[in-house]
Amino acid sequence: MYKYPIICQTIENGQIYGVLIGTDLQCIERTAAAVRKRLGEWLSQKLRDEDWGYMYEPEIDKGELLLKKVRLRMAYRESKGSYPLPKPVTLNVPVVYGYSEEDSSYKCYIPWLDEEFYYYEERQLSGLIEHFVRERLEGDTPENIYRFLRGSEPWLETIRVQLPTYERQKNRKDHYLSEIFEKLQHTAEQLPVTRSVRSSLSIIPEAAWERTEQVSRLVDLLTDNKSNCIVIGESGVGKTAIINDAIKRAYQQTKNADGISFWRTTAQRLVADAKYLGEWQEICDRTVAHLQVVGGILWIQDLVQLAKTGGEGAEDSIASYLLPSIQNSDIRIIGELTIREYETLRRLLPGFVELFQVITIEALNQTQTLAVMHSFSNYIETNHHIKFEPDAIKSAYRLLNRYIRYDSFPGKAITFLTDCINYARKQKRSGIDQKLIETRFIENTGFPEILLKDELMLEMATLKAFFKARIIGQEHAIENLCSIICMFKAGLNDPDKPIATLLFSGPTGVGKTATAKALSNYFFDNGAREHPIFRLDMSEFQYPFQVRRLLGDESGQPSRLVEHVRKHPFSVILFDEIEKADASIYDVMLNLLDEGRLTDTLGRLIDFRNSILIMTTNLGAQSSASLGFITNSNATDQQAIRQHFRPEFYNRIDQLIGFNPLGAEQIKQIAKIELDAICKREGISKRELQLKFDQTVIDYVAAVGFHPKYGARPLQRAVEDTIVTKLSRWLLKNRNITKTTLHISYGEQGVDIEVTQG
Repeated sequence: MYKYPIICQTIENGQIYGVLIGTDLQCIERTAAAVRKRLGEWLSQKLRDEDWGYMYEPEIDKGELLLKKVRLRMAYRESKGSYPLPKPVTLNVPVVYGYSEEDSSYKCYIPWLDEEFYYYEERQLSGLIEHFVRERLEGDTPENIYRFLRGSEPWLETIRVQLPTYERQKNRKDHYLSEIFEKLQHTAEQLPVTRSVRSSLSIIPEAAWERTEQVSRLVDLLTDNKSNCIVIGESGVGKTAIINDAIKRAYQQTKNADGISFWRTTAQRLVADAKYLGEWQEICDRTVAHLQVVGGILWIQDLVQLAKTGGEGAEDSIASYLLPSIQNSDIRIIGELTIREYETLRRLLPGFVELFQVITIEALNQTQTLAVMHSFSNYIETNHHIKFEPDAIKSAYRLLNRYIRYDSFPGKAITFLTDCINYARKQKRSGIDQKLIETRFIENTGFPEILLKDELMLEMATLKAFFKARIIGQEHAIENLCSIICMFKAGLNDPDKPIATLLFSGPTGVGKTATAKALSNYFFDNGAREHPIFRLDMSEFQYPFQVRRLLGDESGQPSRLVEHVRKHPFSVILFDEIEKADASIYDVMLNLLDEGRLTDTLGRLIDFRNSILIMTTNLGAQSSASLGFITNSNATDQQAIRQHFRPEFYNRIDQLIGFNPLGAEQIKQIAKIELDAICKREGISKRELQLKFDQTVIDYVAAVGFHPKYGARPLQRAVEDTIVTKLSRWLLKNRNITKTTLHISYGEQGVDIEVTQG
């Protein structure tokens, strides 16, 4: 015996209007009993249909009625435009909700809007009802909205229908379909997701705010029973949210149709079980056959990879193998691509992309983005009881718009706000203000607070002191670094290029790498978990085929550089000894230096516009009068650099910074810095020891750690060999010594360590 809820309402002339929840069946009768009888007869007839009866089985076990108050603004529409009314109106929207045992989730129906949706926690219900009502009615005309204010208060009736006599046949059919669904779940995920899956996902609601038109168009394509579709847009514009929302709506519209289902997978998962040659083709054939049985539409999230997986080339790939099935409508596919990925797929397999209809998604403007951010904050406040202060949303938009250029709105806004919410939950905070927004942004990017806040003044003396403590003997380099930072602080750097593109020239051991580290420490080391500098030894790129080490291989496996920048877009990229790379590497780097972008072998864009690119070179060092550059304008050195690099490469470099040779006093300053760094090591700090180095130690390390050819580069090795080794042996013999000062000197007997109290 099945139970079905009916929502009833008294209308004109005292007649009763009834809608059978979860179906398209409705009627008007004189009494509620007549409504129950009429809908019961229709339902019994539907259930006796052996081919379609199972589609009319109840989806909720027990329906409950709720009147949800929603405030809306109405608008009059004329040919010249739309005119919102000044005061909102409050609607009592009737909804029916209940738990579905089959899907392990809750389901809600808004019958007057012909809307329905799943949810996975009871506290989500109120916010989701308001979202769907606002999306359908906000800004609508008074004529359409006032119909919700008419009529009496609705109520629920229930009808009971006996299980038809064909139960055994239907059970056999259900068992067969259940087997097919189970087999498909090895290669794909069924959508919409069940409650158990949803509970493991993030708090982000599956809603494509401000994308009603695009969602509706995709729903039309999904429900016409023949179209394949590609959603194209830059990263962050909301392609995934649009597809998710469209699938939910298409599912609601087609759930009473025969064999309609939606599935999500990737190219790798599709053929993950293939173990021997030719098996992946068999898996594809089975998947196509199974999808035909259940009317499945397959969402492939990495469509370009489909043309890279399978054989040795695109013509032997999964995409090429599925081509005839797509042409014959044996399988329907939807996917999402960036513009560059779409062009890559067109180049690899032009006949494949021609079978798809394209929906292009543009980035949202400022007004739309702020509307999405406010909708998201309202959802979070309603469902998770965390309130965003008004200034927090404005601050988040300003920071993201100015500094996060590698992603688009609204995706980067939702991602960042979600991070702030998770942080607030861990801290047991009920609100998110501007200070928390700025704190999380600093921790995520590493930017210093003084560069992010316009109200904070940048003191040049403090800035120079920061670099002078880390860079010895290179006043010209320090001046250049300060100029770069001042330009960035003022917002005058080109937003369509890397923050800076620099070439450090000079002999070995004069501080080029140390300068790169100092710049990365200032820009990106505020709260960063990893050191924000990535070094590439360009001597590993001496041959043209080694360009894959920059871009990744043909299978789509990213290079170390690509992987680093995707995870850490805010960092310094150091191309060490750039002159040793093959000329073909320079060709690849032209677009990187000019626009801050690289495109990998799959057409995916890697954005370097939040990075600082530093190249080092020894060109001209050997031809100089001394072993270093005498002055920063040395014509011989610049001439050697210009002769090596083509003009189109050289002219894309923002600044050429020459490094001077180091004198004896400067070597001693560097030695003192290296010795002081020992105090920060774990073996010293955990014992709470203080180290005081006598001038004799500094002089000795400077003497043995300097080489006329390699400059100060051997200093670190000298410190390790002469000081750290001696100190470690001494500490092992004196394990009980803690919370004291060690005086370290150098004499005729070598390094001497004494315990002092001052």
